[in-house]
Amino acid sequence: MQYIWVFFFFIFLFLGCEKKQLNSNPELIKYKDQILYLNDFISQVHSKLDNTELKNHSPESLQQIKTLSLKELLQEVLILQYAKDNSIFVKKEDLDLKLSQEKEYFPDLMSFRSLARETQTDYNQWKKNASFEILTQKVIEKLPGYGDWKPLENSEIKKKFQKRTGPYCRLFHIVVDTEDKAKDIQTELKAANLEKFKTFATKYSLSPSKFKGGDLGWLEETSFFYKTCTSSSLNKVTDPKEINDQYHLFFSTKKQKYITHNYEDFKKEYTAQYLAAQESRLLASWLQSQIEAEEVQIAYKLIEDIQFDPKLF
Repeated sequence: MQYIWVFFFFIFLFLGCEKKQLNSNPELIKYKDQILYLNDFISQVHSKLDNTELKNHSPESLQQIKTLSLKELLQEVLILQYAKDNSIFVKKEDLDLKLSQEKEYFPDLMSFRSLARETQTDYNQWKKNASFEILTQKVIEKLPGYGDWKPLENSEIKKKFQKRTGPYCRLFHIVVDTEDKAKDIQTELKAANLEKFKTFATKYSLSPSKFKGGDLGWLEETSFFYKTCTSSSLNKVTDPKEINDQYHLFFSTKKQKYITHNYEDFKKEYTAQYLAAQESRLLASWLQSQIEAEEVQIAYKLIEDIQFDPKLF
């Protein structure tokens, strides 16, 4: 009888170990106190694949998605650790302000809620994304070198203001990392209106403008995308355009001779655009320096061993 109990003991021990092994979730990224696990990476990839519009991913675009997912997780780890080391936090007041700002881009509350439903974004998910966006901005403002760039001179801003000429053009865009993905979106948006284009921009675009439905605002002659806007057919999605190794889809909605824009409004907008460009360069440079410092441990082999079947999504 004693031997029987010993036998069953080892059977249960074996099954328990096997179950633990099957349910294991190994560390993928480790940096100081921050750890992200393999399941975090899998979930990140799934979130980019699990949609009804873009099912036919090529092996190349799937690899791009895996690479982008890893970059996003790396950025998350580095920013969270820097925030912890420097006692940077997101307060409730920060989230309340963020929510009110995002609502301003919609004509009414119903439109705001409609977009949330279409993008399948619940409040908790929005809160998580918004918190990290706010935290990232706070981290940027604490990075070494912040504010060291050349300040804008009033004479330069006035020169830009005086050069403004009509007509003005209203433009929206979607930015993705592969041409295949851009073509898939273009096909889905072939007969789309602006609201659907904005929904896709919010869901898929890599540009910060995604939080405004891809809105680039009213462009003038000196603007970077002005020629693209004026040469595009109104209310139609353009063919993908490659710019700096990314692929853009544009949607032009209106053209008019002029808009009311006084100097103070222009100065505020132009200064904000200049600041955003400098902050983006600083963050990218800092992230790269942290990765190159080799303090971040990444289990690349785990990623290589994972196979995703895009047909299942």
